[in-house]
Amino acid sequence: LAGATSDVHIMQVATGLWERIEPGGEAPSPRAAHAAAAVGHMVVVQGGIGPAGLASEDLHVLDFSNPTAPRWHRVVVQGPGPGARYAHTLALVANRFLVAIGGNDGKQTLSDAWALDTSEKPYQWRKIEISPGASASPSPSARMYATTCTRQDGLLLLMGGRDETNTPMADAHGLVRHRDGRWEWTPAPGIASSPRYQHGAVFVGGRMHVIGGALGGNKLVGYNDSVSLLDTTNGVWSSMSEDDILAAGDSLRRCRHAVTAVGSVVFIYGGLRGGLLLDDMLVSYDSDNSKPSFADENSKPWKLWLSGLSCNNAIGATALIEAAEAEAAAAMEIHKSNQSPNLQCLDESESDLANAVTPDGRRGSGVPPKYPGAKRSTPATDVRLHHRAVVVAADSESEGALGGLVRQLSIDQFENESRRVSAGSIEQFGNLTPVLQRSVSFQGVHKRVLQELLRPNTWKAPADRSFILRPSEIV
Repeated sequence: LAGATSDVHIMQVATGLWERIEPGGEAPSPRAAHAAAAVGHMVVVQGGIGPAGLASEDLHVLDFSNPTAPRWHRVVVQGPGPGARYAHTLALVANRFLVAIGGNDGKQTLSDAWALDTSEKPYQWRKIEISPGASASPSPSARMYATTCTRQDGLLLLMGGRDETNTPMADAHGLVRHRDGRWEWTPAPGIASSPRYQHGAVFVGGRMHVIGGALGGNKLVGYNDSVSLLDTTNGVWSSMSEDDILAAGDSLRRCRHAVTAVGSVVFIYGGLRGGLLLDDMLVSYDSDNSKPSFADENSKPWKLWLSGLSCNNAIGATALIEAAEAEAAAAMEIHKSNQSPNLQCLDESESDLANAVTPDGRRGSGVPPKYPGAKRSTPATDVRLHHRAVVVAADSESEGALGGLVRQLSIDQFENESRRVSAGSIEQFGNLTPVLQRSVSFQGVHKRVLQELLRPNTWKAPADRSFILRPSEIV
């Protein structure tokens, strides 16, 4: 844990270039194994563990409403909540609810789930209680280092993790919200090709990509199972083809990495492989289009990647992977020369708090101490979390800079409104979890039509004269 930081790095997806930024406001204490979720133009961070032990339970928000001057805020949340924990998950459900699940509080592995409604103030966490009933499925068992990701229509999927006996898990569970406010779990169909924890997962349309992960005992998920994909439109799990496995080699075998998606492009950054701290970026394209619409073809990173994409065999992909691995090894050498090589991280098989030392010298404490040097120089800031409206209270440094209400009016707002009727409703599940099988309009009907018809230079009518949307996507 000595290597935990509070640094912030951003990558411009158009150019593929990284830069380190220093946002204003009060940054969170250095930490690892925390949970984060994007809410509109904000990133919400909760929990984690650092050199001093468990981080506080406060919500920290990194606000990019002014992209040239991002700023940290600490959010006031009333009443009880998830508390201090690490190795948990945090996700935004139905563009409205922050949902925290599982993790470890320093005493035990947890199975609870909490929801915070970002559209209601004062903010407060509410524990998700499942109403008993004949058709009710049990809540998932206790786990840490799992993943959660959300489909655009409001479905949350919890996958994998490590149970209280340090055994990796391979199950997946969907969480949906009734129209009347009730929550319900349901098991996802099938089972992944391999159990795993400390992996990454992200939705692209109706497909959940599960990447990498650990098995315990310093072992990583095998080559054949480095990537598993759950197609929620038909409830089928699949793995990589033999050609893809040969091309990927060792590159996708990693844990503690970060995974996200922009449109149909999946980004995989960093992580650990054995004792190697990775500093590479892998990119996967889940689309039939020739290239991502946002990619700047003149930038060096994208030019290299697109050259591999244009290959009809595995040669281009293999060359890119070898270049990425060489870059990661070079970065590791630079890191070793600049810092102590004794980079500590959370242990895989023992208690992750065993070596955490609190300021008073105690070890293994579940009490969240204040991080040394982290001064509460500013009061908690009044931030409106709901992505359609942001309110920032003026403080001594930004008085008058963001007064009143800043509204974001865009076509996305109408899309969000159209989903309110059915997003995450339990009626979509049924006995065989049809929410995982039904093909729904993940992008929104209006977006699909605009994307298809407002491109006169590239759009062509289907040969069979069929309409661009299926009836199930419009209903």
